[in-house]
Amino acid sequence: MKNKDNSKLADFSKILFATAYVAMVSPTTSALAASGFSTTKTELANPPSQLLIANDSENPSDILPEEVKNSVVQDISEREGVEASALQVVKAEKETWSDGCLGLKTSGLCTMATITGWRVTVTDAQQTWVYRTDESGSMAKLDEESTKIASTTMVRRQITTQRVSTQIQKRQTVRDLHRMIDPMMRER
Repeated sequence: MKNKDNSKLADFSKILFATAYVAMVSPTTSALAASGFSTTKTELANPPSQLLIANDSENPSDILPEEVKNSVVQDISEREGVEASALQVVKAEKETWSDGCLGLKTSGLCTMATITGWRVTVTDAQQTWVYRTDESGSMAKLDEESTKIASTTMVRRQITTQRVSTQIQKRQTVRDLHRMIDPMMRER
């Protein structure tokens, strides 16, 4: 008789635990779903890129010249000590800069002529850099303000992805508990 009571108590404890867990996880997952974040394993394994690939344009004049890419990648590699092969251009946009300093604040003198060039975003999956260049890539300058914003956005996205992934793992645990408890409940 005592064994049956202990068994029932153990079963009841498992059910109580599973119910409490579902109650804790459900509001969080509902909030994530409502916010538009991906909650499927497939989408989390391949999170959507926040940036566009540089050379996907149909207009040939909108394709980032190799010289510009090389100039930016070389500067990052030298400045940060990152292998050039680890760097990927993820976005490139044609721009017209307001002055010879590519629209960046500087203590030096700048020509007042507008300069056609590129805004180039590069990443190594750990950090993101945003550069401004002239048309040929002979002048490439780090846009520190945009780089800070892009890096902060990247970190926030990684944190959010980790949190969502954790919530999905918790949901899977609850499902597994349900699969384990349901047969026990049917036996009664």
